[in-house]
Amino acid sequence: MRTLKKMLSVLLLLSLSQIPIPAWGAENCTVTLPEFKVTINGEEFDNSYSKYPLLLYKDITYFPLTYYDCRLLGVSTAYDQQNGLALIKDDSGYSEYLRELTSQKNAKQQTAQIAQGPITIGGQRIDNAEEDYPFLLFRNVTYMPLTWKYAAIEFGWQYSFDLTNGLVITGEAEPVAAEPELHFVDYPSIMGDNGSWRFVLHALQPGEYTHHLTGDYNSDLDRWGISFYNFQEAVYLHPIDPLEYRIYRKINGEEHLVYKKSMSLYSGEVPSIFVVHHHLNIPYWDSEYVKEGKYMVRITYPDNFIYSEQGSDEILLTPFNQDFADNNYLYFNFEAPVKVVK
Repeated sequence: MRTLKKMLSVLLLLSLSQIPIPAWGAENCTVTLPEFKVTINGEEFDNSYSKYPLLLYKDITYFPLTYYDCRLLGVSTAYDQQNGLALIKDDSGYSEYLRELTSQKNAKQQTAQIAQGPITIGGQRIDNAEEDYPFLLFRNVTYMPLTWKYAAIEFGWQYSFDLTNGLVITGEAEPVAAEPELHFVDYPSIMGDNGSWRFVLHALQPGEYTHHLTGDYNSDLDRWGISFYNFQEAVYLHPIDPLEYRIYRKINGEEHLVYKKSMSLYSGEVPSIFVVHHHLNIPYWDSEYVKEGKYMVRITYPDNFIYSEQGSDEILLTPFNQDFADNNYLYFNFEAPVKVVK
C-alpha cells in the first residue's frame, strides 16, 4: 500500500511537472542573464543554476512558459500542432511550485532562437516575425517578453522596476492551500504520565535526514508530518493561515529554491485523548528532480494556533512557547537538513 501511494504521488507530480511548451526555432539570437533582482509574486528568482532562467533580449526581460512558472503568474497554456501555442489568463491559483536546476552554473551569455509557429494570446493571433520583442525559444521552452503590452495590459499584472528592487511583477494568482492527508486516531495508550498536558503540537524531529535515491528504502521523509495531541477535554481548533513547505538545494554553499507547497491545517473538534496527524505528502522526494547532494527543508507557519474549550474564549498557542504552568507543551522544528545519497 505504501509503495502504491508513493507511485501515485510521483505520477501526480510528474503530470504537473514543468512540461516544455514546444515551438519551432529558426533565427538565432544572443541573450543574457539579468544582473538585477527579479521578484515574481513575492518569489525572488535566482538564475545561477536554473534550467529555465529569466533572460534579457533587447533590454527586455523574458519569462519561461513552463507549467509551474505560468501558474505562478496566473496563466494557463495550450498547445497543438495545428493551432500552436495559446496563452490564457487563469487566476485559479496554485498549491505547488517546482523549479529545475542544472549541475553547471549558467553562463551570462546564451543563445536562443526566435520562436516560429502560431502564437495566440487572449484569443488574438500575433505575428511573431513582426514583433519588436518576439517570443523566443530557449532549451526547448517558449519564452514570453515581459513588455507592458503583455504583462500589464493583457494579463493585468502589477509591474515596476527600480535600481534597488529590480523588476517586480505581481499577478492575481494566489496560493491555494492543498488539503493534507489526515489521520484522526483515538490514542489513549500514549497518555502515560502526560495526562496533565492539555495540548501537544509536534512536527519535524531535529537532526539530519538521509534520503536514498534507489531501492525501496523507508526514508524518514515519509514519516514527516504535523500532529495535534489532546490529552484532556475536547477542544475546537479554529481555522488559521496555511503553512508552506519549502525545499532548497544547496550548491556551492548557496541555497536555491526547488519546490514549495502550501497546505491547510485541520480545523474542527479534537475529542479527548485523540490525535490529528497531518501527513505532509510531498511527492517531490520520489520524483526524478531529486539529485544527490544536500538539501534544506523549511516550514513557514502561522504566528498562533487558536483553540477553544466548550463555552470558553479563544486561546492562542504560540510556537516556541513551552508553557508548562498552563499545561501546554509545544514542540515544533521548522528546519531540517537532508542528505540525498544513491
